[in-house]
Amino acid sequence: MRAAIAIVLIGVALPLFQACAGDPAAPPTPVVTDRAEVDFSALPKDEKALSDLNSRQRRMIRRAHPRCAAEGGGATGPCIKVIVDREVAREDDPALTAFHYALPIQHRYDSERASFVWKNVRNYVPVPAAE
Repeated sequence: MRAAIAIVLIGVALPLFQACAGDPAAPPTPVVTDRAEVDFSALPKDEKALSDLNSRQRRMIRRAHPRCAAEGGGATGPCIKVIVDREVAREDDPALTAFHYALPIQHRYDSERASFVWKNVRNYVPVPAAE
């Protein structure tokens, strides 16, 4: 009986782990783990470019939701965060990376965030500490 329960749990957990882990055949992409690693000077200054970055980043979030939900774990925050952070890293676009990590954490993984958030993204860039 215990073996059957273990097999069922592995069968449920494995797809969720694979969804969060990504494609095993793809080379690992380094994911930013700290905002201090981000070059915020790559953020564009014009509103059209920021709007495009906002659309790209929100699409990543919307694509992650069904993927997390389909894998049995539900569209939970940790799964969404892993997938979106990995997708941003795979894009290898400094402007997108800067945009993503400039967003406040409460809005970074929210595909339905208010429109003023992306318009004010430059205001959220951390100020370098004085040396």
